[in-house]
Amino acid sequence: MKTSKKALAALLAGLVAVSVVGGELPAFAAGTYPTLAAANIRSQPTTASTILRTVAKGTQLTIDCYETGQAVSGVTIWNHLTSGGYISDTLLLTGSNNPVVPKCLAGLPVVTVPVATPVKYNRQAAISWALAHVYDKERYALDDCTWYVSQALWAGSLPKSGSWTDVALPLLKPNFNAVNADGLKNYLVNESRQATIQQLSWGQNGVAQAQLGDLIAYDWNADGKVDHMMIITAFSGQYPLVSGHSVAAKNQGWTWSNSYGTWYQSKFPKSRVYLVHITK
Repeated sequence: MKTSKKALAALLAGLVAVSVVGGELPAFAAGTYPTLAAANIRSQPTTASTILRTVAKGTQLTIDCYETGQAVSGVTIWNHLTSGGYISDTLLLTGSNNPVVPKCLAGLPVVTVPVATPVKYNRQAAISWALAHVYDKERYALDDCTWYVSQALWAGSLPKSGSWTDVALPLLKPNFNAVNADGLKNYLVNESRQATIQQLSWGQNGVAQAQLGDLIAYDWNADGKVDHMMIITAFSGQYPLVSGHSVAAKNQGWTWSNSYGTWYQSKFPKSRVYLVHITK
């Protein structure tokens, strides 16, 4: 993961020196090196400063910049750790007698910027939102099925993006993928790669691969475009029960339509149906 634009801008403006913890280090950072012996990690580049912690011989430490400090065995290089603190270059096997990282910005604090941990999809939060809001007033007529599902997925911590958001400029309303079933399917499966898709058979009833918070996508005309989406909010055995909008349905069998009072396959004999499985 690269340094954020905000952090980079601050760096270039001379405000802070930025390092990254975890993920991929930015291009200007070095890497990870083993200690040559047991070593004290100091708060400042001097042996008179506070010992923050002690590490054993062979411990892998990641450094991002260096300071000139107290001479240790004639060497004044002190490497700054991304985890905080300094270690004398004499105690780190960098493969060079010279600095292997840039100099820390003089007189400025080194701010360690943690890399955000990938957010795991919270299935329970998604279905809790879906069940609590299933009878809310519909906002987008026939497109409200996707708007409802989008909101449930966001409640489950799937991140919004420029391609899938509730406020898209310049119209200040949800963008296409947030209110269009085929658009959302394409976004989740092909663009953000947060889901996989597989065709189901109307006659199988049980869907062993399905999980709570997954989606059922319906293509009424078998034209390759998804027309309707619902979210799995419960199971009867391995038979998914789904909730959705246009018209509101709560824990309805995935092959049955409460609004039509019949099986979807009977109403739409050429239709196809898919499981959209969230993988995050």
